[in-house]
Amino acid sequence: MKRTVIPFVGEQLLLFSVDDVAAEDPPVKKPAPARRRALRCLPPQAVHELLAAAESDPGPAPDRP
Repeated sequence: MKRTVIPFVGEQLLLFSVDDVAAEDPPVKKPAPARRRALRCLPPQAVHELLAAAESDPGPAPDRP
């Protein structure tokens, strides 16, 4: 949608209330980060399996000189 800009002066500005202007462009909500969004989409059983796998994982092997 292309908008035409019309300059307003003086009393013309009083024709528009703040509510009218705010209603035109509602604030945009940011989407949740992908990691949080993905966990919410998984069924509970899959979430429990992922957590169990993460807890049983010993982690990276320590570096040995």
